[in-house]
Amino acid sequence: MKGRPSYHGDLVETSDRSFLLYEVDARRTLTVQYEDVKKIRRGYGGYNSISGRHVDPLHRRIAVIAIAGALVAIVLAVALAKD
Repeated sequence: MKGRPSYHGDLVETSDRSFLLYEVDARRTLTVQYEDVKKIRRGYGGYNSISGRHVDPLHRRIAVIAIAGALVAIVLAVALAKD
């Protein structure tokens, strides 16, 4: 969505100017105007168990890479400090 939070769900019904989307996180049906949509992706994306919401898979990959990089940096810092 342009300037709004992202929605994850199932397409219920379409019309000329909008469509109905069952939003799985909010458990309700939303009417979405086509002009408000920035991008549509297949699938629900990843699930964030902390926030209890679905997230964009790209954001999940970025978070995993950042955490892995931080852990590697800590291990290297400890290993270099022992020398």
